[in-house]
Amino acid sequence: MEFLVSVSSLLIFPKDYFISVIGVRTEIIGMAVIIFFGLRSAVKNNYGGFPPHTFIVSLLVVISWVGSVLANSLMNSTVVINSSSYYASFCIALSILSIKPKKMENWMIGMMAFNILLQFVEAVTGEFIYSYSDEDYVYDEKILSTDDGALRVKGLWASPLNAIGIMMSLAFMKPKSPVLWFMVCLSSALGQGRLGLGVGILGLLLILFFANKNDEKNLGAIKKITFLLLSAVSIVGVILFFGTESSVQRLLEASSSDNSQNVSRLLFWGQSINEISKYNLIEHLFGKFGYIKALQGGTESDWLRVWLDNGIICLAAYLLLAFNRLYKSISRRDVMDSYAVVATIFVMAVYPHAQSLANGILVWIFLFGGWYRHKANFN
Repeated sequence: MEFLVSVSSLLIFPKDYFISVIGVRTEIIGMAVIIFFGLRSAVKNNYGGFPPHTFIVSLLVVISWVGSVLANSLMNSTVVINSSSYYASFCIALSILSIKPKKMENWMIGMMAFNILLQFVEAVTGEFIYSYSDEDYVYDEKILSTDDGALRVKGLWASPLNAIGIMMSLAFMKPKSPVLWFMVCLSSALGQGRLGLGVGILGLLLILFFANKNDEKNLGAIKKITFLLLSAVSIVGVILFFGTESSVQRLLEASSSDNSQNVSRLLFWGQSINEISKYNLIEHLFGKFGYIKALQGGTESDWLRVWLDNGIICLAAYLLLAFNRLYKSISRRDVMDSYAVVATIFVMAVYPHAQSLANGILVWIFLFGGWYRHKANFN
């Protein structure tokens, strides 16, 4: 079963590759297998083993989805099914947690290590292994480049930000691994992901200098300095070797208010907040699914998108998990886990980190408390 579940996850996460290259929606197969084994495990265990907050969150999500379908159907005088990926990813995540796979995270880390290798190949050759397309664009080398031609490489994913987002989520799930934080930085440097680079560098610094000295992952002072220097040289080397003046300038302007992308993001946020202010009580509770996408395409923020599409009940489910995990991390004085939770909250605020099905699954799993290998992880 574990092998089938792990393989099924690999059919879900890089689904854009399979859709574009072989024209098959492999994620449907993967989702069906995981839900089947998840339900089987839950029934076999008599739905036991989950902590109380899991049932509370599940109830909130169910109420949110049913209420959204009913409210939107009444407002539109026709049946409107809320097919938000935030709900779909919840079902898959809960199924995975019910199965309790012991090796799935190793499969995921191996897949991302392979993806970074593919990013290197794309950077060297100057060509993508495939170009993803939707109803509006073909995301080829021309679109995913800076104005002077520096390629933002992506590997198996539709865009570099998708690949970097998955890598960040894996680092959040194992925040005491310096290798994973380095991989976040490396993938971000290759894909020119400013947010990922900032999150990864800070994670790397925290784990090397502020991690618990008694932690088994803790490195000695000499090893810390050596690892940090090698990481810095590697990251800077990748940026300078594969980058251009325009791409380097773009990275340096990550927090600049004059940067056009940052200005666009602020406009998206402002319009989203303006639309939220117009909602009535029912719309606040259950959202208006599809409205913001039709109006402006997106929100550039998970928190705003969840509120707009699914309402504050679904938003409450996310926040309950996030602050529950943060409280417990702070209580344990676990610097790295606390940072991972804060970073997740921040990233979801400034970017649609959990909006895709693949990364949404990892975010739910992380907020629930990890891979749940052992019952102790529920606490």
